[in-house]
Amino acid sequence: MLDLLRQLDVQVLLSVNNCNSPVWDSIMSSISQEWTWVPVIGSILWLLQLRHGWRGLVLGVLCTAALYGTTLAGVKTIKHSVERLRPFNQSELAPLLHLPADLPHSAYGFVSTHSAAAFAFAVFGALLLHRRWSMPALLIWASAVAYSRVYLGVHFPGDVIGGALWGSALAGIAYALWRLIPERWYGRMPVPSRAPTGALAGAPINAAAH
Repeated sequence: MLDLLRQLDVQVLLSVNNCNSPVWDSIMSSISQEWTWVPVIGSILWLLQLRHGWRGLVLGVLCTAALYGTTLAGVKTIKHSVERLRPFNQSELAPLLHLPADLPHSAYGFVSTHSAAAFAFAVFGALLLHRRWSMPALLIWASAVAYSRVYLGVHFPGDVIGGALWGSALAGIAYALWRLIPERWYGRMPVPSRAPTGALAGAPINAAAH
């Protein structure tokens, strides 16, 4: 069974990697660059500020940073425990691969750091925003990041699936912890209501009349 899964992993990798063109090389290379994630993450934070105010934004940034650090630490531990070589580091596969982008320095690929981080951001952000469109839209973006890693030949499909599961699981845990935080810590500050001017002005007059 395990050998069958490995064969399937290689076949899917080669199918995706060999369906390439200069245009797609450029697109997939850009999707894999972390700087292209800034508009997505910035939009999540902007919408979070609209929903929960500035205190919610600050708390959300702190939680997201902690989630990111935990995700990377877990990925590193898994990679050095499993020690599965990346496709281009395997002598029998390297000549068959199309490698249009710069290659990662790390030798091991399971699980994918890009995929884990993208799905962690996507799932946690969607749960915080709590909007109907947020989960499918952010999952499409995270899936595009994961697909780009297979297209570029730096990960097996199993690597990015494992990363997606790891990042999503940590995002679910992070959101469960978020729910434990009292809402007064991150909700909008209540705006004090003002009494009508007429009522304030009329109060002394009524008192005098009695």
